[in-house]
Amino acid sequence: MTVTIDGKQFTRSRWDMGGDTVTDFSPAVKSQLGTWDTRYDDEQEEWLRSRP
Repeated sequence: MTVTIDGKQFTRSRWDMGGDTVTDFSPAVKSQLGTWDTRYDDEQEEWLRSRP
């Protein structure tokens, strides 16, 4: 699910069949929040490193 505000992505969330969720915060949101759950960023970085 993606949340868009004023035509710009705010957050994007995904979940699995077990109900576990992870949220991707846009760069603009990250600059406003200061701190956020970095799980999405961490998992994305790990996935990119695993690719050939």
